[in-house]
Amino acid sequence: MGLGYPALEAAIRGRYAIGLVLVLLVAKMLATSLTLGIGGSGGVFAPTLFIGAMAGVAFGDIAHHLLPDATASAGSYGLIGMGAALGAATRAPITAVTIVFELTGEYPRILPLLAAVTMATLTARLLSKDTICTRTVSRDDTDVERAH
Repeated sequence: MGLGYPALEAAIRGRYAIGLVLVLLVAKMLATSLTLGIGGSGGVFAPTLFIGAMAGVAFGDIAHHLLPDATASAGSYGLIGMGAALGAATRAPITAVTIVFELTGEYPRILPLLAAVTMATLTARLLSKDTICTRTVSRDDTDVERAH
């Protein structure tokens, strides 16, 4: 599927059933993990957006089916998931919020987006000192903190 942008857009627009969204989520996670794990350079930006969007759409679809009157569309959760995943992976929450907001231009989603990105970034920081970008450098026995 290449970078996955057409599939990402289709999922956010609600064109995929939850089963397909979950298959795409797991497949992209496996493909990205294998590529990075063997030392390949498959990039992290697009896969992170894709994984976050698919996880958000899956969560949103389930939430919308359980509480249809109290939740937004699954696509809204997908957009917020994109920002949360990007913020957590890069530890750049303002960049993540700005990118997702610029992609969508939808101001009503800014507060949930800020909250999700902040929580994801803080959680990721508690779980690991490395970002997805610095992990490959630290694997080469380079102390990123000292080198900076």
